Amino acid sequence: MNEIVLDGLFPLQKELDEEIHALHGVSYQTTKSRRLMLDEYADGLHFYLSLGLILGVAHLSYSPIELGDKTEAILRAYEKAVALHSKFDEKTYVEGFQSFLDLYPLFGFTAEEVKKAYQAKLSVNHKRQEEKY
Repeated sequence: MNEIVLDGLFPLQKELDEEIHALHGVSYQTTKSRRLMLDEYADGLHFYLSLGLILGVAHLSYSPIELGDKTEAILRAYEKAVALHSKFDEKTYVEGFQSFLDLYPLFGFTAEEVKKAYQAKLSVNHKRQEEKY
């Protein structure tokens, strides 16, 4: 097996984290907050929507399944994402996206909060493109 040693990456991440903290006031403690978790979830939503566009998906409506166990739900979402990597088709995509959508209620988010977070992140991403970020 090909071992990956990440020791040299920790100082690089620390440097980036310190820069982000200095510019945006974000710290390790604040990244645990509900707002930042929702922001990260919106990033995942952007990712899944982009993949859907590649497959020609333009409509998806889904009511999350109440799973109860966060760890099991997260592992299931990862499993479905790996499956999508192996088999990139519409059926596998929908299954992966649905397992991702099953997560937001487990973290106490509403559908409306998720959509608002997506729209806020969309604005940030458009601004970044304008600034050649």
